Amino acid sequence: MWKEDLYQKKAWLESFNNKVNHQLDEFYSTIPDSDLNDREQYLYDTAQNLFKMLYELTDHSKGIINAELMNIQDAVATRKNADTQI
Repeated sequence: MWKEDLYQKKAWLESFNNKVNHQLDEFYSTIPDSDLNDREQYLYDTAQNLFKMLYELTDHSKGIINAELMNIQDAVATRKNADTQI
């Protein structure tokens, strides 16, 4: 059950990451190449930093989920080894 839950969370994160990518593409398509005033440039930089933080959070979350999946696989392998030794 725990393993299936992790796979669901991993799939959700992939879906979320795809949505963020789509939003980022839309964001970049609305920004002019030049002639931004100081306030617009500040807002643009802030939005870029927020997207960067979002990516860092999702990457960190994926890393945690992958580590937990590896722990589960190791636990199953250890249990199988213990069962065969008995």
